Amino acid sequence: MQDLRQVRGRAPSTIANLGCLFDVGAIAIDAYWDEVEIRIEEGRGKKSLSVFSKNRLVEPYLERLQKNNVVLETIKAFVNSCLDGKTSWDIEVLLYKGVPVGKGLGSSAASIAATLYSLWKLFHGRCGLNEVFYLGGMMEGWISGEPHYDNVSAAMFGGVTLLGDLSRRPPEVLRLEWPEDLVFVLGIPLDDDIASEKTKYMRSILPEKIDLRESIRYYSFIPLFIKGILEKNYSLIGKAINNGGVVEEVRAKLLNGYWETKETLLQKGALAVNISGAGPGIFAVSTRENSSYLLDLMEKKLIEYYSRVSVMVAPATSTGALMLRG
Repeated sequence: MQDLRQVRGRAPSTIANLGCLFDVGAIAIDAYWDEVEIRIEEGRGKKSLSVFSKNRLVEPYLERLQKNNVVLETIKAFVNSCLDGKTSWDIEVLLYKGVPVGKGLGSSAASIAATLYSLWKLFHGRCGLNEVFYLGGMMEGWISGEPHYDNVSAAMFGGVTLLGDLSRRPPEVLRLEWPEDLVFVLGIPLDDDIASEKTKYMRSILPEKIDLRESIRYYSFIPLFIKGILEKNYSLIGKAINNGGVVEEVRAKLLNGYWETKETLLQKGALAVNISGAGPGIFAVSTRENSSYLLDLMEKKLIEYYSRVSVMVAPATSTGALMLRG
């Protein structure tokens, strides 16, 4: 049967939390990308997914991704919300998985954003982009047990995204541009297999309540982050991102050598070091000039605690989800 329509889109990897921005901020980084190719043709409403990857960090998990993947659930949500739950088209999706799974780089958000944006374009904006963004946060909740919008906002819109008024669904999005001279030095431990429902577990270990004074102290770094971005004040940016509060304290207990690695990198010129999303990946914020030195140091420190690691330098990207074809 001949294809009626076909599109191909992509979305980037992301770092959420950024120290002081737990659940309210993220940034898109040009490290890895997910691509989806969607074909629709006349049929009976069947939906199929095939997963491929050339990334050595993803290949061992292709079978798992094929069996349990958020992409098909995302398609169902889009059909129910934007197409009134009715379609006579067969939908075939090819997912070219580039973002490592379960490493704290927004893997699910990249797949969700690429799928939703491609569907939105394919069906000519049948619903608003704001509704599509709302679906993205809900699909993150399908994975982790609780809707959250940080990674998916950066994956969809690019740049730095800050979320306001979390009582709204979706929340308001403030988009900022990251300074070009600052890059991210990524360190990804590879020893352990991906824990089942890793993000859900890493959220579950966090305390449900924290002291009021601690909460005020933690979120008081957000204005410093914004001021640092707007004024390109690297010291303020680093100070804000380096503060992970209770989230960093609790999750660091599960990361071998985290505090030792952080201290070493900061002593050697990193502007900030923190956990990437829910981990186990970590990142350092660096000037481009110092990034190669910190990259080598990151690898040397992590290899003291893990038998296999992957390190790289990645710039931010102002590009979020976009169409490659269609």
